[in-house]
Amino acid sequence: MKPQPLTKKQARALVDSAGQGADGLRNRALLVLMYRAGLRVSEACRQHAADWTPAANGAAVVRVTHPKGEGTWGVHRSIGLDPTAAALVGEWLEIRPANGPAMFPTSSGRPVHPSHIRRLLRSLAAANGLERRVHPHCLRHTFARELYDENKRIREIQLALGHSSLATTETYLISIGATEAVAATIKREKW
Repeated sequence: MKPQPLTKKQARALVDSAGQGADGLRNRALLVLMYRAGLRVSEACRQHAADWTPAANGAAVVRVTHPKGEGTWGVHRSIGLDPTAAALVGEWLEIRPANGPAMFPTSSGRPVHPSHIRRLLRSLAAANGLERRVHPHCLRHTFARELYDENKRIREIQLALGHSSLATTETYLISIGATEAVAATIKREKW
């Protein structure tokens, strides 16, 4: 089955409906980070509070220091986060329990587990009337599609997604329906 990115409206509705109180704020911050920075669920769960750097203009930089394939081929990267998303994550970090390094800890201090996010997204999708499967990678697909829609070059998208190979990014974009980006970029980016 072909992956389908969410619309901006759908992605924002999921984030906005992620609950109230401290756990709700944590969940909203986690989802917005996955959506606006394109993090994989495992990367988001492994984020440390120290990986976050606010910027003077209200934006922020998140460093992904625990990428997929950590070790010989994992691509460490830094991703800018827009002021609105940064404000939400910053709000969470102000009340985050200081019981360990995890950016998104449970009450015991352990990082939130990916299965929590999968269950949360299924529940939020149902609550928002989305009659489709919504999983954590949908947020990453949405991020990639939005970069494409903003006319970002394929190399910029590759770096943002943390792909070690341009071919992987090309395949990824084709899978989410951005085939025109791949065809145009291949012609432009030949040396």
